[in-house]
Amino acid sequence: LGTIIGLDAAIASASSQEGPQLSPDKAIDGDFKSRWSSVFTDDAWFAVDLGAMTRIDAVWLFWENAYAESYELQVADSLSGNWITIVEITDSNGDVDVLGGLHAVTQYMRLLCSKRARDSSYG
Repeated sequence: LGTIIGLDAAIASASSQEGPQLSPDKAIDGDFKSRWSSVFTDDAWFAVDLGAMTRIDAVWLFWENAYAESYELQVADSLSGNWITIVEITDSNGDVDVLGGLHAVTQYMRLLCSKRARDSSYG
């Protein structure tokens, strides 16, 4: 088992949100009944400011019926910095994606959802 670091100090932001009840902070609130949803377009992103430099060994993505078929997990030295892709997925089928073996140290992480699932028109 790894250590799970609480995201209490983290600040979430996104390229868009479908509505106030689907804001980016809902993706990191620890409640599996809440979620973030972008507007219904490709190239949506979700970013997290972890509040301090943090070692990231794994990221678990719990998708809902709407999910990204293709996406990149990225890190940067600021939210407006140059994003560096550390994982690229081109064939996600939703459900749960476990991205392990990352060994990244960063304060800023972003999920760039480049292509929505073919069978979904959602964000």
